[in-house]
Amino acid sequence: MLEGELVLIEDDGETALWPGDAAGFKAGTPNGHHLVNRSAHEAIYLEIGTRSVRERVHYSDVDLMYEKSEHGIRQTPGAPY
Repeated sequence: MLEGELVLIEDDGETALWPGDAAGFKAGTPNGHHLVNRSAHEAIYLEIGTRSVRERVHYSDVDLMYEKSEHGIRQTPGAPY
């Protein structure tokens, strides 16, 4: 987190994130998560991910599959890979 406050909502509950805080998730771990701004102020954060040519992600909390390959990006509803 760089500025403001966001709430991290994940399978284990909710955690407030403030400037200087960080959250990380091991690849392949099924833990649906997202950030929510419940304040009246803007928040700024960095999101860091892979730059792999091929990637497959399952967003378990919203049943969405994201696949990236040398052929492009595809998003589909569906079960985990």
